[in-house]
Amino acid sequence: MKLYQKIFAVIFMVALMGFAILNASVNFHSMKIEFSEIEKPQELDEVKAFTAEVDNLTSNNLLFDHAWNEAYAMVYNTLGKNEENSFKYVRDKNGMLYGGNFWNTTEVPSSKYVKRINVIRKKVEDKGTKVVVLLYPSQYNEQWTDGYKGIPYSDYNKLYDELAAYFRYYSIDFIDYRAYFMENEWEAEEIFYKTDHHWTTMASFVGYQKMVEYLNEEFDANLDTYYTDINNYEMTIYEDSFIGSQGRDAGLSYVGLDDFTLLTPKFQNEYIFGIINKDNEWKEKQGVALKTLFDFSYLEESDYYEKDLYSVYMGGIHIRERITNLDNEEGLNVLFIRDSYASPVGVFFAPHCNQMDFLWSANNDAEVIENTIETGHYDYIFISLSVDSFANGGFEIYVDEELINE
Repeated sequence: MKLYQKIFAVIFMVALMGFAILNASVNFHSMKIEFSEIEKPQELDEVKAFTAEVDNLTSNNLLFDHAWNEAYAMVYNTLGKNEENSFKYVRDKNGMLYGGNFWNTTEVPSSKYVKRINVIRKKVEDKGTKVVVLLYPSQYNEQWTDGYKGIPYSDYNKLYDELAAYFRYYSIDFIDYRAYFMENEWEAEEIFYKTDHHWTTMASFVGYQKMVEYLNEEFDANLDTYYTDINNYEMTIYEDSFIGSQGRDAGLSYVGLDDFTLLTPKFQNEYIFGIINKDNEWKEKQGVALKTLFDFSYLEESDYYEKDLYSVYMGGIHIRERITNLDNEEGLNVLFIRDSYASPVGVFFAPHCNQMDFLWSANNDAEVIENTIETGHYDYIFISLSVDSFANGGFEIYVDEELINE
């Protein structure tokens, strides 16, 4: 090793150790508290989740973390690289971010997911409960993605095709949103935010419209189409105001900002909105939709890294939510087994219901979800998950019963 290389190595190591000591001295107390709250692994298969939580904790307690992230993002963008952080995120020709994925497979065969849903249907059919899968579109699709050759985009369309085929085989009701967007030739930037994995407000509203249309046609639900008319909503467009979770991770300098469209109802229904938060506390508020189902504090946030505008709908991630419509006592009682795609859909669907229960599939034990399904009395149970959630183990319920009553 040459002398200048040795000098650089020494300076680098001293600087790195100095930064580590400074970071530890500033954040030690908060990190100690947060670490004590992480559940320690009891089994070997829990170690992976534990290490991921520890890694997330240390990342979130890094001094100047946003500045480091932006510097890193600026270098990658300046170099014109269409992959970031060892292919964690990849860009297409229009600047949209996707998860990078060399494998595009899932450990659990699609047939098992469908059999679990079939178990749910068998358990509630005597109550007259209908089970409907809302199969949200996967972000990457050759029909609407203008990608670079050789870039490993997360492509779950094979899984989507398999799920749809098994739903038809078992006669399970489902809404194929992907088919709608392909048939109507929507562009990628109309369906998804370029900085986020979520679908846009306008795409989710169309998803809600198709949901009402499906229920009315297949089950004679007689749901009022007044609420599906977009003219009954106030549309506000916030230009260059939003960066999604993928963009926050990759860096603003790498991906830029999205416009955000907010649709709010002009009609005034009275609701009670209750949640169980991560501290297992029940919180609720009562009032019209604008005071209960929307959280406008995100609009007031000045830091783009904290300004998650998608969470304006229903206020972000909770363990469980319940919406009670005080103006529609004769409305539907429904359960959403859901992920984050369902947040705007749930708000739009609320006028048709008397009571809506929401269980986050990734944040509840299987026992809790199964007990709710078996003891509740619902008109509909919506399996309200994106195909990415199926692909990444987001439907781990009735695992032991999936082969019963096929």
